[in-house]
Formats: sequence, structure tokens, C-alpha cells
Amino acid sequence: MPQLRRSGASRWIGAARGSFEHGEPQGTLTSLDQIPPQSCAASRWSTCRRRQDFETPEAGFVKDVDIAWDLRIVRKNMPIFHALVDYYNQAGFRPGSRPSYRDHEQAVERLVQGVARIVDANGFVVEELRMRLYGGWYEYPSGAETHDKVHLAQITGRLPRRLREMKTRPRLLVEAAECLIAYPGERFVNTVRPESLPSRITVEPPPANCSLRRASCPLTDLATWCRGRCPVDQCRTRTSDVASFRKQKLIDTMLVADTIMLSMTDDFVGVVSIDDDILPGVLAAGRRSDKVVLIRFGKQKRSIHDDMINEYKIRCIDVGA
Repeated sequence: MPQLRRSGASRWIGAARGSFEHGEPQGTLTSLDQIPPQSCAASRWSTCRRRQDFETPEAGFVKDVDIAWDLRIVRKNMPIFHALVDYYNQAGFRPGSRPSYRDHEQAVERLVQGVARIVDANGFVVEELRMRLYGGWYEYPSGAETHDKVHLAQITGRLPRRLREMKTRPRLLVEAAECLIAYPGERFVNTVRPESLPSRITVEPPPANCSLRRASCPLTDLATWCRGRCPVDQCRTRTSDVASFRKQKLIDTMLVADTIMLSMTDDFVGVVSIDDDILPGVLAAGRRSDKVVLIRFGKQKRSIHDDMINEYKIRCIDVGA
């Protein structure tokens, strides 16, 4: 019959035919269901095997527990690690390319593994890793899902439900962020919109040492296109007819809003981005909670705002390319 000892107000440990390093066992345990979840200090499912060390995050080690079966101990209401990922900023896609299914698959795998290593290496004890991917997922004006969103739905549906290689073996949930956490039923559509070539682009005159005549230099034509029209006088084509680019809308503010919202909870919040646009939100959230972490994959050079991050004691983890 396994026996039970309570150490302090919150630690319950079961064992069989042996004693604990810190005292003799007391009481009797006939079922795992008898362990009060609110009283168990172990912050994860733990396994006690014959003559192996048994570890709990708070109690340290109990040596040489000699039992004939596995014993699991769990505590409810462990914190969640929310990884809020600026997806296209961190996915590592080649500029100007259209990522394939395989590109997305590799990007999601890198992000999950990278965040998981950071969580383990920095001692975050969590029951779940919840990763939200922020990007433009719906086309304008149709509101249809983008190809990238379709690929991600297939990829995330095939991910493992639990990260068993991590110390705490947390559950894993990865999803494309299409609603605010504060309003989970309100989907933001039209988050990818076509934009014409910006008229605010400034084109300088050809340099003095240009080998072409000023009138025939391509820069002259480019300057005309930037003013919104074709450089050929007889042509009525507008720049917007032939040149445009796709721009994400609402993405940075969604990420910032969710960061501040989650900073009001007891969970950990990891903001994954090297975009300076999200820094004001990270600073505001860090003012409220010391569980806000800035994670920057591919960070290669110092940011002009690093001094501010350090001054306000925002935990920042940089991972080079």
C-alpha cells in the first residue's frame, strides 16, 4: 500500500516501501484521486520510477524512492505561457517571395521549437504553451482567407498536443490570431489590403557623374511614376493601374492590445518580434506585470531602444540568426 506524507501546507508525495529524506511518511494513499490538487506543489505531471530521484520544483529532490509502479503528481491552475508572434516578422521568409506550404511548415516548427527552448532554459514552469500567430489572414474586399491562412490551419492541426521533450511537458496550442483576446467572437477581416505605390517616395535627381543624359536617366521616369502617372505624355495610365503592393492592417495593434490584456493575468506573456512598432505596448504591459518577456529571433544588431528596455527592466531574450 503506498503511503502519503504532507510536508508543510501544500506538498503531497506518495511512495511505497521506503522513507523520504526529510522524514517518515504519514497517512495512507489508495488512489491518485485522493491527492488534493490545490495542495500539490509539483507544477507538472511527474513520474517516480524505481530507485530514481524524484524532483518537485519547490521541494528539491527526494532520493531513492523505491516503488514498483509509476506515481504521478499534478497541480491544477499552473500558469500558461502565451507566445504572441509577429508571424511575418519572425518567419524568415525571403523578401518578395510567396511562401509555400513547406515554407510555413518549417517556419512554424522553428518558432515552436525556439520558444519551447526559451521557456525551458529560463525556468518558466507552465502547463500550456499557447502560441498566437499575428498576420493578415483575410483578403480585401472579399474577406476570403489568404492562402497562408489555409496552409497554417492545416499545419497547426497536425502539431502534437503536448511537448513531451520539455521539462514540464506542457500542452501545445498554436493558432492564427484573428480576434482580440478581449473579444474572441469578433473576427477582424480585410487585414490584407492592396496599396498603390506611395506618392511620398522621394526620388533624387541623377548624380552629377551619371553617364546618361539627364533626360534619359531611368530615375527621371521613376520620379514621374511616383507622382502617379506614366512618364509618356500621351499615355493615360496611372501608377495605381500597374503598380501596387499588399499591406497588412491592424496587426501590430492587435498584438499590442493582447499583450496589455494578458499582462493583467497571472500568466507569462512572450512577445516574439523584432519590430520596434510593438515596443510601446511591451513597455506599457511591463509596467503592470513582471511576467512580460520580449523575444527577438534573428536579432543581429543593437536597437536604439535597447537602453529604454533595460531602463524599465523589461526582460528581453535575443536569439541571433
